[in-house]
Amino acid sequence: MLVLADPNPRLRRKLIGESFPKGRDSVARELDLAPGGRGGFMAELAVAMDAKVTYVTLLGGSSGVLYHELLRQIPMTVKFHRLRDNTRESIVLEEGSKLTTVHTPSPRVTGEDISEFFQDYLEAVQEGQVVVAVPNELEDDEDLTGGLIQFAKREKTPIFVKYREGEFPKLSNLAAYGLVISREDLKKLSGKEMTLIGEIGAFVREQMSHIPLVLVTGSKKGVLLFTPEKVLYGFFEDSEELSLSHGGLLIGLACGMERNYGGEQLLKLSMATGATKVADFAEIKGLMSRIEVQEMEVK
Repeated sequence: MLVLADPNPRLRRKLIGESFPKGRDSVARELDLAPGGRGGFMAELAVAMDAKVTYVTLLGGSSGVLYHELLRQIPMTVKFHRLRDNTRESIVLEEGSKLTTVHTPSPRVTGEDISEFFQDYLEAVQEGQVVVAVPNELEDDEDLTGGLIQFAKREKTPIFVKYREGEFPKLSNLAAYGLVISREDLKKLSGKEMTLIGEIGAFVREQMSHIPLVLVTGSKKGVLLFTPEKVLYGFFEDSEELSLSHGGLLIGLACGMERNYGGEQLLKLSMATGATKVADFAEIKGLMSRIEVQEMEVK
């Protein structure tokens, strides 16, 4: 079972029509409702990969009720603590190729709410095989990811996270099983340009040797995966410029680990789930077939 921890869900309401002129009443041709934000799509991706998902989150108000129902229809198990305020919404107006998005305010989240969230999370982790932390957007709780890692470590459950600047002043405290980090973050951490694979490799091996899987993004052409045994470089054979979702990369790593994939397949799957715009297994397989992987010599 894959546990997805998402403290900041967002309901998406998309109104689709020909035109929505300012200052006038308009009629939409279609209303599309979906569990939005990073976590919603990550959950859909995991289910598309045939993973059994338990989604742990914070929900409130009528928008929270609707978000919960949409998740259950995907389907998956949902554990949530109820907030006093409405779950945040993204209201999208789609007029042909033009998109306008309006966000409602984020709900208030108290210390008590976070404690209840962690209680639900701990119960899920005790039954799960792997954990993915949805990148955290709660500005007033920067140590939340650290808490997720510590609970997972206590239960000996592998957890995959994305690095966020300022969240881990000491990299030695970042005890995740898998980490997604950008070259830009490596540059800030090291004080070096990090343009050469040798520079990246030396820093990762020296500062992150305690993390079994480190995936480095930020190149327009490819992605690096550091494993205990080797360093792999993945790229699309048609050399298209990369645009990868960090959430998708995390889901690919976690699902690949659940399937006991080796390094090459693990990198291909994570790149495919990072590149896809739709939660569809056939689409993901098609993307994997276009990815080449090379082993790199890094001293």
